[in-house]
This record gives sequence, C-alpha cells and structure tokens, in this order.
Amino acid sequence: MGEVPSNCDASGGPRHRPGDPPRSGTPVDAQRTSMTGIRFHLIALAVYSFLGVLLTWPLTLDLTRGVIGAVDGVDAYQNVWNLWWVAYAITSLRNPFFSPLLFYPDGVDLFWQPIGFSQGILALPVTLTLGPIAAMNWVVLTSFTIGGYATFLFTRRMTGDERAALVAGATFVCSPYHMEKVIDGNLEVAAIHWLPWYACLLLLLLERPSWRRALATGVMLVWVSLGSWYYGLFAILSSIPDVRRASGGTAPFARLRATGACSRERGWWRGGCHR
Repeated sequence: MGEVPSNCDASGGPRHRPGDPPRSGTPVDAQRTSMTGIRFHLIALAVYSFLGVLLTWPLTLDLTRGVIGAVDGVDAYQNVWNLWWVAYAITSLRNPFFSPLLFYPDGVDLFWQPIGFSQGILALPVTLTLGPIAAMNWVVLTSFTIGGYATFLFTRRMTGDERAALVAGATFVCSPYHMEKVIDGNLEVAAIHWLPWYACLLLLLLERPSWRRALATGVMLVWVSLGSWYYGLFAILSSIPDVRRASGGTAPFARLRATGACSRERGWWRGGCHR
C-alpha cells in the first residue's frame, strides 16, 4: 500500500487543520454546527455592545445632552463640529474636505485635517435625526461593537476557536489605549474599529489572492485612512512584513506568488488562478 499524503487523513479525505470548521457527518450535524456559529456571532455582538454601554455609563442616558470627553479638553467639541460638517457637506452636495466657514473668506482645506470622514459617514443618519452631539456619542459606542466584532472574526479565522475569539474582541475594545482616547474625547483615535476590519480583509487576501479581495482590501485601507491618517499609516506599516513574506513565498502565503505568476500570463482581470 502507498503512503497517505501528508495533507490527507487515513480515509483519503483532506486533513482537518486548526481553524477549519468542524466536520459534520449528517445534515442534522451541519445544521447544528451552523446554528452554533450563528449563536456565537450574536453573543459576540451582544457582549461588545454591553461592554460599550457599561464602560461609558451613563453616556446612554445623556446621548443627546452631553459629550464624552468634554470636561478637560476641546477635542470633543471639535469632533462634534466635524461630524456636523460632514453631514452638512454630504446633504448639501458640497466638498466635505473644504470648508468656507473656517478662515473666512478664504476657507480651509480639511483633507489632511482630522475630520474623521469615515466616522462622519457612519454617524450620518444619527447626525441628521438626533444631531451631532448624539452622533459623537454614537460613534464612541459603536466603536466597541464594530471593533470587537471585527476582532472576533479575525481571531476566529486565525484560530478556529470561538471562545478565544470572543475574549480577543473584548480585550481589544477594553484596552487601556482605547479607553483613554474615549475619555479624552479624541474621536479620531478613539475610533479604532476600522483597523481590525482591514486586518480581516488583508488576511483573506493573503490566504487566497484575487483581484476582488485586493480591491476590497485597498478600499478598506483608504477608509481607515480617511477616518484617521495615523491609523492609515499604522495599517500600511503593519502590512509590510506579511506582504514581504507573501512575495517571498514563505508559508502560509506561498500561493500569492503563484497567483502573481498566473496573473502575468492570463491577466489579473480574468479572475486569477482557479484550480
């Protein structure tokens, strides 16, 4: 008898690796596994939302009457104005990256300023209905839910362990760094929730490169940068080691180099390599 390939089990099927979903032998098992996965997603969203409410209490009671971080600094009020300006510019079809209201009559270029365009788009419905003060507090609260859930997805993809992923998400959003920026009212850097989404997309790109995943990762990088130029730079710098390993063919990213060779031969616009 021949030897069983290293990537197969004794039955000849693909070997189960850490991070892979549990195998299901029957449709009932598959349905049970699916329901368990959905339950963990709902639990994760509920836990991170609860942590946001708990750690910022009593913010939810004063959502439209007070701004978190307004006691000792001016960043909170500046960020309230930023959210108002983004909403006003979008709804009045103006350029959100230039305001004629500042340094009148010349106006001022806001593109390189910390206006938090991504946060402004996220809070746009709240700004238009409840006002910019509520929008400021809304972005702070959602940074726990969105950032924690993205970290949960990233860790679950890396480890295959939902419980470890749940803890990782809570650790990320409850970190001293995040809490300090929340208390300071500096929304630009308190909005940490875009970074793990970029990490998720980059991981998917390196796992199975395609032009669609590359486009999605690039768009997310721009989105992170428009939310905070600091985090855009951090995202680029943190990506360099993984991209270098991928271009060098180091496992587990060797497929990226093969896809690059295939793209040169067939054209990346045709969808890359598919086996």
